[in-house]
Amino acid sequence: RASVAQQNDPLDLDCMQEYCRIDPNCRRDQVVITIVPLEKARGVMPARFHQLSGLRDEEFCLQIDSHSAFEDDWDIIALEDWYLTENEMAVLTTYPNRAGDRHEQ
Repeated sequence: RASVAQQNDPLDLDCMQEYCRIDPNCRRDQVVITIVPLEKARGVMPARFHQLSGLRDEEFCLQIDSHSAFEDDWDIIALEDWYLTENEMAVLTTYPNRAGDRHEQ
């Protein structure tokens, strides 16, 4: 299950419609979307609140911003890091670099 907070200009493409156009197996029924018109958007914190409000009792939650970029096998690495904590309540967090800085050390 996924929850999306979408803040768009009316001329922007709808993210779920576009994704389902690309992938007909998009599992639309597993996605909750909160759409906020751009002129009513109040920034990242209210958007994160809307995104979290769409979740129920999921075991895991991954929260990203639209500019996030992922390395290959990021999901396997994240799970391995979580297992290494030996704590089922562990929270993994980071502050992502700008997309242009993704390969800089």
